[in-house]
Amino acid sequence: MKWEEQAKQLMNGTMGDSLRSVIDSETGRNLAKAFNGQAVEQAAKEGDTKALSVLLKQVLETPEGKRFAEQIQRTVNNGQ
Repeated sequence: MKWEEQAKQLMNGTMGDSLRSVIDSETGRNLAKAFNGQAVEQAAKEGDTKALSVLLKQVLETPEGKRFAEQIQRTVNNGQ
């Protein structure tokens, strides 16, 4: 299954509202501003996992990225 299909299933599931609230949080909004959305989209479309890994690592090395990842992890763990 493609990543896009998996993401749609996840966001349409019961956890979707919880994940949207994390994404729409102040941390999520600040993190989105720091992202190079075009680079992420291009790498995802091309299936360039190496480029995606580099971009993700850069984000997760920031304090805001760490907080966001922790919020997502708590949300996912609470939904199981």
